Amino acid sequence: MRAPAVVCWAVCVLAPALALPQAKAPEYDVASEVTVRGQVTDIHESKLATDHPGLHLILQTEDAAVEVHACPVRFLRELDFTIEIGDTLSVIGSRPRKASVIVAREIMKGQMSLILRDKNGVPNWTPRR
Repeated sequence: MRAPAVVCWAVCVLAPALALPQAKAPEYDVASEVTVRGQVTDIHESKLATDHPGLHLILQTEDAAVEVHACPVRFLRELDFTIEIGDTLSVIGSRPRKASVIVAREIMKGQMSLILRDKNGVPNWTPRR
């Protein structure tokens, strides 16, 4: 296939996919706060602007596996707070509109507590005015 044909093919095939609206990550909703406790079974970092960039983890509770959106990885490093597979955590966070994820406000590991957001859900890693 010649270069112009490849470019034309790529535009015709990929353009519709790029035009689809991107799902936005749920915002923090104080009215939908929940507390979950479980064991970390997976950890990954998201770099997507539409998906709370930062640390995401899967927490296996008694009932189900729950995805938790925590915070930017650099914030954890600055505070020297580590989360590893196998850790048992309690998470206070928002699960707005029956979303499939919890947006974390506080993570407790043993006797340590990491406050990620204030009581209104405003991230502690962002500059204050």
